[in-house]
Amino acid sequence: MEEIITFDYIREVFENEKKEVKLSKIDENFFEKVRKYLEMKEKVYEETKNEKIFQELKTAKRMIEEIFNIRLKKIINSIFIFLKTGVLPENMLRSEEEIFFKMIDLIKEYKKKIKIEKKVIRVKMNFDIPSFVGPDGKNYGPYKKDEIVELDESIANYLILNNFATKI
Repeated sequence: MEEIITFDYIREVFENEKKEVKLSKIDENFFEKVRKYLEMKEKVYEETKNEKIFQELKTAKRMIEEIFNIRLKKIINSIFIFLKTGVLPENMLRSEEEIFFKMIDLIKEYKKKIKIEKKVIRVKMNFDIPSFVGPDGKNYGPYKKDEIVELDESIANYLILNNFATKI
């Protein structure tokens, strides 16, 4: 059943979007229908100059803007979840999916660029070293004595400085 856009329906969507952590399910054409609703209300106001309609229009515009902003924040937050888990958010509109995947592509492109610019140093381990977590949050090791590995510059320099490894 297709929803008819009314002020109460906009308020309901607004309240649902505010209280839900995830994106609320809304009609695929919600924003298009809302635009038509606003145009109709503006015409009525222009013809009648009714203060109640003016206030309703003003409040509806504010709620619609807030619905858009809340959904956009949820989409941006879900990007981080997607990059870690691969789990897509539910209830995205097609236009939101487009934004979501464009942002994912931009972030992946940026990550590639950063990784390309990272300097790697080849080192030989002076001792057996158990696995450890580096400052970047990644797990390294375990490494065997005399093992030759390539490591990010900051990790390699730390190991060299503390005589755990020798630069080759």
